[in-house]
Amino acid sequence: MVFKMATKTIRRQPDEITNPKDYGDPIADGIHHAIKPVDEIATKMELKWGCDRLPGLVSPATAAKFGSAKAKLDDAIYNNDPQAVAKRATVMVNGWKALDKEASNNHKPFKPRIWHHTTENGFKFAIAKGNADAIKAIKTDSRMEGVAVYSLDEIGHLLENDTMALVNSVKNVFPDAQITEVRLEFGAFMRQKREEKEIGLREMAKIIGVSPTYVSKVERDEFPPPAEDKVRKIAAILDIDVDVLLALAGKVSSDLSEIIREHPRELKAANSVDDELPF
Repeated sequence: MVFKMATKTIRRQPDEITNPKDYGDPIADGIHHAIKPVDEIATKMELKWGCDRLPGLVSPATAAKFGSAKAKLDDAIYNNDPQAVAKRATVMVNGWKALDKEASNNHKPFKPRIWHHTTENGFKFAIAKGNADAIKAIKTDSRMEGVAVYSLDEIGHLLENDTMALVNSVKNVFPDAQITEVRLEFGAFMRQKREEKEIGLREMAKIIGVSPTYVSKVERDEFPPPAEDKVRKIAAILDIDVDVLLALAGKVSSDLSEIIREHPRELKAANSVDDELPF
């Protein structure tokens, strides 16, 4: 998942695996260490005030100075000038402190708006109003440990996904109905999308290259989902994200399997590096 951090300057650490181009380059390494204090104070301030909120809590003049300093730092980084980056990074650190001081005169630190709930089955989760609320709650509230935290935007993305189309239809037809369990089967989903496209069962079978009886039994979930090549054909015909349909069929893409098989060490190393990143 990617979080928007507009006031931070993103530059990957020179690394033999994830950033080999800059690995061993003294200029790239110098720039990386020069902007590290900027990223650290940016993280601290955005946890305190919320993502992208602090420049909006100060006067236009102060915000303009901060924006100008940010642009000059970005320009120095783009030009690969470590001395200029070090100079501009110092200015940016002071800029963050100035924003914090001015905002504190008229505003209180950001308090995440979040709701906690535990289902009857013991599943604990929390819903945050926005991404800023979710990030601060996850990083500062010990009660969030081991709890799945979703922002309202993320909930929206989950609900608008193809796999939730049937559930959404049921809620529209029966607005008073309460969802107690969701079991979305491959066959039922396939049939729903096929009928939405007004594709006949025999036509579908002919395109896939199987018998109508087989398609009928798959759609009634009497047969398990077909092989990956057939699932890919179905996804193309019904205009469905192939990864969504493969997941619903309980299958791992052959492309992903091949990557895992050929590069197990690289993937393990990359995952360990990502675990150390601040976001």
